Amino acid sequence: MDRVTIFCFTSNRNGTFIAESVIPGLPKILGVKVSDPGFEVGYIEKYQNACIRSIDDIYQADLSDGDIELLEQFAVKSTLVAPILKGKRLFGLLIAHQCSRLRFWQQSEIDLFAQIAMQVGFALDYAKLLQQVDTKADKAQVFIEITRSIRQSLNEEDVLKTTVEEVRKELSTDRVLVYSFNPNWSGIIIAESVVPGYPKVLRSEIQDLCFGQGYVEKYQSGRVVATNNIYEAGLADCHISLLESFAVKANLVAPILKDEQLFGLLIAHQCSRPREWQQSEIDLFAQIAMQVGFALDHARLLQRIEAEGVQSQLLADTIGSIRQSLNEEDVLKITVEEVRKALSTDRVMVYSFDSNWSGTVIAESVVLTYPKVLRAEIQDPCFGQGYVEEYQSGRVLAINNIYEAGLADCHINLLESFGVKANLVAPIIKDEQLFGLLIAHQCSRPRDWQQSEIDLFGQIAMQVGFALDHARLLQRVEAERMRSQLLVDIIRSIRQSLKEEDVIKTTVEEVRKALSTDRVLVYSFYANLFGIIIAESVVPGYPKVLRSKIHDPCFTQGYVEKYQSGRVVAINNIYESGLADCHIKLLESFSVKANLVAPIIKDEQLFGLLITHQCSESRDWLQPEIDLFAQIATGV
Repeated sequence: MDRVTIFCFTSNRNGTFIAESVIPGLPKILGVKVSDPGFEVGYIEKYQNACIRSIDDIYQADLSDGDIELLEQFAVKSTLVAPILKGKRLFGLLIAHQCSRLRFWQQSEIDLFAQIAMQVGFALDYAKLLQQVDTKADKAQVFIEITRSIRQSLNEEDVLKTTVEEVRKELSTDRVLVYSFNPNWSGIIIAESVVPGYPKVLRSEIQDLCFGQGYVEKYQSGRVVATNNIYEAGLADCHISLLESFAVKANLVAPILKDEQLFGLLIAHQCSRPREWQQSEIDLFAQIAMQVGFALDHARLLQRIEAEGVQSQLLADTIGSIRQSLNEEDVLKITVEEVRKALSTDRVMVYSFDSNWSGTVIAESVVLTYPKVLRAEIQDPCFGQGYVEEYQSGRVLAINNIYEAGLADCHINLLESFGVKANLVAPIIKDEQLFGLLIAHQCSRPRDWQQSEIDLFGQIAMQVGFALDHARLLQRVEAERMRSQLLVDIIRSIRQSLKEEDVIKTTVEEVRKALSTDRVLVYSFYANLFGIIIAESVVPGYPKVLRSKIHDPCFTQGYVEKYQSGRVVAINNIYESGLADCHIKLLESFSVKANLVAPIIKDEQLFGLLITHQCSESRDWLQPEIDLFAQIATGV
């Protein structure tokens, strides 16, 4: 073979030769851009459908004059062309040229060439997946670290200083600043981190912010602007002049919202050169700007209450303790402990609502002499009747004496069962919805709640909502990072297996350990959709089902087409999923209580199923577990 090259499409019919191997003495085609390659009508669609083109003699192949002229330019006598599909999209063409003589392509050569082109597409897909997963995991970890650094700052100045330093280092950019608006939308630069050699702009006042004209509402709604080159972005002359005075070539701008109002802008400057901002960088920058707003709210709250005396110090200490909690359970546990000590009351608990406004006590701190109510389920909390909308709007209820507050008998009976004489109730709002109630009980005697205590209690309940939102965000980001890394590790382990048997064996072992489940198996279909279990990893104590033949897999009836199209099935409890009796009996014979099933597609055909079994108990599968399982099945 005299030359092999890869042609990459940049539009419907245009493209560039991006890779080449050619013998000495022939013209090089690498880097050549073809604005109209002259493919015959309909051939793009044929390539999209995996058509292979073999031409033994370019002058006998009914090619257009344009085709022949292009091929003659590179001394081509015979050619083979096979499509490279990336995903389901036509990425380009793998092309072989015979230049020294005519060549009559053999069918075995054509088949081999087509398989190589197909493998190139698979390799490109895999490389892209690894790159995306690695980038996502890295950015998630960076976000967590920067957010934690910002959250540790206890005043606005430290929040802003930490932000610009950490963001500049992470983005490897020349300057990061925070611009704060005045009421007339002019403003001042209040924080800056800049590399040596570029002008410092800290405390610069911009009286006429021309680049902000018309953008205030867009920034208020969360708009993020990425400019790769200030001279190619259609900016006004006044804007360009302002940026030039700061030596800016490219920039990123994201809004900082404080108390739901536009406080200012977080801005990154690239001064050394234009820069093509990556989407992952833009997303990270926007998320950090959002967290800066939250941190400023938190810092301002701490600063305000710092000046309000002993009671305010209690609030600061309590909120500080809550904010250090990185998961929801710790947030709630610390809240009830700290609030009970701060108010010197007998019990503090968190009551979480169900969808029907009944609920459960999910956290409690109580002195030893009174009954514990943790995990108590209140199926019909009459004390909540008619109050849902009021709690949703922020109502705080203080009852000094339950017998003098006009409560209904059902409410008094409920409170008496908990030993309550007086109580405080404040709503916890999570994701703008009523999550539950923070409740303080005085059991030893009635109590005249002071206004400062009521205010403190209401503020803490509000902060608990913010902390739950933040903890859930951190948990989601951390789970995504760990899931991404786990996916990379498992796929790499699978890819290192060179035989089909090793691939499948590695898969079931790694997936069972990753999901901490009782059994993982691969079920392979016969042509008649009966099948056999060809790989298994199972914990001791449960039956081994390797090589079990399932001659009538009723559970596949009607599901074949759905699995072929990528369906993933998650069953938390086999007895509550509407399964047929034959299906349940089959699963019972394997001691299954819950399972996950994902299709394995080989050569675009349904090869089999990747299945995990929870045998010890039913299991509520989490969405990240389902997603990970499906991605691994795809990787297999």
